[in-house]
Amino acid sequence: MTRIVTARSLCWVLLLGAAAGCGVIKQNRIDEFGSTTADLTSLKVLAVVPTDNTQFGPTIANRVYGTLKEKGTRIFLWRPTVYDEGKPSAERLCGLQSENFNGVIFVAWNRITLRDCKSFEIVYNIDGGYAGVDEMTKRVLLFLNRPGSESK
Repeated sequence: MTRIVTARSLCWVLLLGAAAGCGVIKQNRIDEFGSTTADLTSLKVLAVVPTDNTQFGPTIANRVYGTLKEKGTRIFLWRPTVYDEGKPSAERLCGLQSENFNGVIFVAWNRITLRDCKSFEIVYNIDGGYAGVDEMTKRVLLFLNRPGSESK
C-alpha cells in the first residue's frame, strides 16, 4: 500500500511540475510583430505614453523613454498622460501637431506598441510577458535601427 501511494504521489508531483513548467515557459515567451512594409525613415520623432494608469504605468513608460533617448537613435517626446493603445488614441495624439511627432509608442509593463501617425496602424508590437521592459525596449531599438531605416 505504501508503494502505491508513493508512486501515485510521485506521478502527481511530476504532472503538476510539468504543468507549472509550461506556465513559466509561456510567461517568459516574447511575441513580437514588426511591419516589413512600414517606412521607418518617417519615424523621426516619437511620443512615449503609458497605457497603465496605476502608479507604475508612467514610471515604466518614463524608463522606456529614458532608454530610447539615451541611445540617441531618434528624438523622443515624453507624454505622461495615460492612453489606451488603440487606433483612436493614436489618432487623438497624432492630431496634436503642435508637437510634430511621427509615431506613438504605447507602453505597458508587459507590452510595447508603436503606431505611426500617417496610417495609425501598428508598426511594431511586442508582448514580453515577464521578460521585462528593458528586454522589450532593446528589441524596439533593434527594430527601429534595422538595415534600411536610416535612423541617424
